[in-house]
Amino acid sequence: MDIRASIAADRSKDNILAIAQQFIKGELNLPSYIYLLEDKDPAISFRFLWLLEHIALQKPDLVFKHLSYIYSLRNQLHYPGYKRGLAKLISVCGFPKKLEGELVELLFDYLNDSNSDIAVKVFAMQALSNICSKYPELSNELIASIESQYEMGTAAFKSRANKLLPKLEKLA
Repeated sequence: MDIRASIAADRSKDNILAIAQQFIKGELNLPSYIYLLEDKDPAISFRFLWLLEHIALQKPDLVFKHLSYIYSLRNQLHYPGYKRGLAKLISVCGFPKKLEGELVELLFDYLNDSNSDIAVKVFAMQALSNICSKYPELSNELIASIESQYEMGTAAFKSRANKLLPKLEKLA
């Protein structure tokens, strides 16, 4: 199957979900297509990242194997959805052990950056909350970051914060 041609011609969610199912069922081999993240057309790269998000929601281990590679592209992929996609993948799949420190720092940067889109902040907040179970000493810093933005936060930010703060306060 020519996935590049398919996601170029049909950018619908239905098409992305159909292709995701082929990866989930093992009909397509993800390592054979991961290079599409570096496609010269940012629209292809973006759609492939979107495809990875849908795969991760059903089969996180399949995408987890590629998180180090996806993270390594952070300085060359500059389309608007990259940060959101990376934060979402980490929130769903977890943190590769060898990158935990770098990813925690990056996600705090995303969360605390006043220029970050709200979806980026929300997924960063979720991913950081997830790792606080392993490293409870991060809870106080995350609580402080959330609380400092809460009053000016959007409904989505406040909703996620309201779900996470009680858990974080127990860990602190």
